Amino acid sequence: MSTPKSRVSRAFWLRQLSDSALPVGGFSFSVGLEAAVAAGRVTSERSLGEFLLAAVRQSATCDGVASLAACRATVRGDFAEARRADERLSLFKTGDENRRMSLRMGHKLAELARDMLPEEAPGRWAEAIRKGEIAGHHATTMGVLFSTLELSEEELFTTLLYGIASQITSAALRLMRIDHLATQRLLFGLAPQVEELYAELAPRTLDEIELFAPELEILASMHEQGTQRMFMN
Repeated sequence: MSTPKSRVSRAFWLRQLSDSALPVGGFSFSVGLEAAVAAGRVTSERSLGEFLLAAVRQSATCDGVASLAACRATVRGDFAEARRADERLSLFKTGDENRRMSLRMGHKLAELARDMLPEEAPGRWAEAIRKGEIAGHHATTMGVLFSTLELSEEELFTTLLYGIASQITSAALRLMRIDHLATQRLLFGLAPQVEELYAELAPRTLDEIELFAPELEILASMHEQGTQRMFMN
């Protein structure tokens, strides 16, 4: 048995999967913003916008490419290639905090997908995670889930990046003097950049994943050793 996938159902699921209330634990992480605020690197709407764009681009060139590869592999029924996307992503998740966030959210999402969907792919993916056969990162798990629901690659890419951006802006409201209007302006203004990123990165293969954002990596490592504990580290 498969899940019926009308346009209305797919639109509804897309909104569910991009909802901050989805219980995968993203609210527990600040994506390095807590350390950036503590270090005085992010102090205003403008500097938050710069941090936001850097974090979204970092996620796009790494998680975004892996997610699209996992999605395409699942559509073809190539489970080995989907696993390779997950393994490839593991090579780039060098920071403990980023790896922990990616895996915790991926495992929770895989559990949700297994329980909600009767199709083989989500259950097989969740079982491979349970057995330790794959790491089970959030981005690749999203790729498997979106392909099963017949959601588009554009929807997958934008939902993944919106999730990162909304994590950061939600954290900003608790970490710095900024209001909801400012964070919504920043989110709204990201759309053209995300469109450009998709056009640039959609043709890439797994061998073209990249991750180069030294300041973000340094801030993440500072957070792992820091005294701030509002967000997980």
